[in-house]
Amino acid sequence: MSDFWERAQLIRESIREDLLNPDSKNADGADMASRLIALGWSGVGIPRQWGGQGRGTLARLVAIEEAARTDAALGASLSAATLGTGLLLEFGDERQRARWLPQLARGQDIMTICMTEADSGSHLLGMGTTAVRDGDHWILNGRKWFIGNSHIATLHGVIARTSPGAHSRALSAFVVEAGTPGCSAGIEHDLAGLRGFGLGEVVFEDCRIPAANMIGGEGEGLGYAHAVVTRHGKPNIGSVALGLATAALDRAREYSRNRVLYNAPLSGLDSVQRRLADMFAGIYSSRLALYHAASRLDAGHLHDVGFIIGKLQASETAVHCATAAVELMGARGCHPGIGAVQLLDDALMTLAPSGTSDVIRKRLAEFALEVHRPAPESAPV
Repeated sequence: MSDFWERAQLIRESIREDLLNPDSKNADGADMASRLIALGWSGVGIPRQWGGQGRGTLARLVAIEEAARTDAALGASLSAATLGTGLLLEFGDERQRARWLPQLARGQDIMTICMTEADSGSHLLGMGTTAVRDGDHWILNGRKWFIGNSHIATLHGVIARTSPGAHSRALSAFVVEAGTPGCSAGIEHDLAGLRGFGLGEVVFEDCRIPAANMIGGEGEGLGYAHAVVTRHGKPNIGSVALGLATAALDRAREYSRNRVLYNAPLSGLDSVQRRLADMFAGIYSSRLALYHAASRLDAGHLHDVGFIIGKLQASETAVHCATAAVELMGARGCHPGIGAVQLLDDALMTLAPSGTSDVIRKRLAEFALEVHRPAPESAPV
């Protein structure tokens, strides 16, 4: 896949045209996100047969990266919008795909993925949300939180407990329409980073949905969740982190060129050049891991370990680059209107989603010990 750099550059130029459009430049983060979704960027990876751009995984990641480079909340919103379709795209049946994917591809619908709860993040089997069968319906009860686009979504992809215990067949997957009685948006989280990104609760109180809204079979939800997190969540969050890291490098480069000290720009100092070199190397290696894995997947070959490594490298690189930019700028680096401290707050928000660094290293140890069990393959598209 020696051409993935060239493919990525073409996609980058395409989305930059939309991002730099005068209508976008004068909009706030929420309006920009709505505009990008309306222009079809949330459907960039959805096949053309369902109204999407059909440009694949690599296009999705580059679009998210460039959006985050422009505005952190914008990248996170686009990431969440494309993540929400992952469950349906990978494991929905033909009827479900035909019903919901065209609207998602056109930006007429926005779909979340509802997994995380207050007492269960990476430990999915610890979740408390339940789905109980009642004739031709399922009744959902529970509270999900840290859900991206929670308050603007029209559809929710939900993982819920359909049998007791902490075994692999305890969970199942569903699609819930946001207007269904008993489904509501709870509080919206107020966090230090990704300001302007809608991240909040989705609450289910005796929420009755048709049995036909189940994705796959009963008890298959854990495998589906792991697959969606690995092939959509990790690379999406990694791409947000890449955009943030690149923004930090942009900020540090511009400052070092323009800041004159001892009658010379800071960019001429060896210590500053080493710092910029480390930032550049981290971004390059993170891109390489994510882009290569995406290109392999676009060619029909699963490469989950590449996404896992890419997310780990990208999120830690984003924190490193933002910290380096703040330090390089001295006291100005902590000024909210001048420096890069907000980028650091944003970068820290990429560490936990889709698996903390500790959880990811545990997964990578399984690969190293050759005991890793791959997530299930998606249904034919």
